[in-house]
Amino acid sequence: MPHPQRSRVTPETIPRLFPTPGPDRHKVVLAFDSPRRHWKPPNGCNSCFKPKQRGASLYQCKGCQMNVYCSEECQKAEWPDHKAVCQQAQLLHDERPESATHFKGLLIHFALLQDVLAKYGPYALNLHNNPSARKNFVMKLDVMPLPGTREGCGGSYVVVDARCAPVNSYTEETRQMVQSDLVDLEQLFIRKNEDRDGIFFISIMHPDCSFVKAVRYSTRLPCDVEVAWKEKMIEELNAVYGIRIMGYAAD
Repeated sequence: MPHPQRSRVTPETIPRLFPTPGPDRHKVVLAFDSPRRHWKPPNGCNSCFKPKQRGASLYQCKGCQMNVYCSEECQKAEWPDHKAVCQQAQLLHDERPESATHFKGLLIHFALLQDVLAKYGPYALNLHNNPSARKNFVMKLDVMPLPGTREGCGGSYVVVDARCAPVNSYTEETRQMVQSDLVDLEQLFIRKNEDRDGIFFISIMHPDCSFVKAVRYSTRLPCDVEVAWKEKMIEELNAVYGIRIMGYAAD
């Protein structure tokens, strides 16, 4: 699998002040760990997670060219989970190749962030008190590329804001996709006897690319617990890649 080369950009050369998207525009002040952490390509099967053995090969999905598998059986087993992402990657590559780079990059970037999202997302959507909210609300994440870094790589983005939004605020096509994926993935969990797991959806908002993806979480949550999720989640999402938001400035 081709993988992003280590960026030559150092923490000292990346601008620390740049504008964020949205109607209430402001600038974010960043700090960077040194050396920064970078995404590394997977060294195991995306389905069974078996690590790559010496002398053995991992086979890349021909559709999206992102996921890798140790066998055809593993690829088939993973397809219900992977189908929506794979088809969206192919569609963007054919119709909007400039967005396809960021789509793949953001999927790579967020591949390391699943645990953080699963930790705070349920509290953001109040799923511990109202599990059905996942059918009507998504968690939006505003994401910006880091100036001076290689496009389409993990570690090349920063999460600058997060909020909850009703599914009805999206286009009919997106609503149908969310509802269809919700049914398909929940049925998949039932078949795997993983009824303790649920899913909710996040909407990743990038200036040149936006999409919705599912996140798994444990349904065994304590009730009536309030968590100040927003600031903590943003901090931890960025900390995985050695990025810290130091503050905001007026545009």
